[in-house]
Amino acid sequence: MCILDPCEAPSDRDELHNYGETEIKFLADFYGKSKKNKLDILYKPILDREKLITEWGMVRNILCDYKNFTFIEVW
Repeated sequence: MCILDPCEAPSDRDELHNYGETEIKFLADFYGKSKKNKLDILYKPILDREKLITEWGMVRNILCDYKNFTFIEVW
């Protein structure tokens, strides 16, 4: 979850394009798909995978703007 910390965001906006992509896709795949447990109970996804990936594109730009703030101040 360190990708949500503005201090971790790259200073150069050109590097921002790929920032956090791997982590967000991992979270989107894990929480954005239905799963069955050992008792064969189906759990629906708790988020919309595509919306998460889209919103991350906006959030990472915002994080770059708040690079000089603490995690708590930004969120």
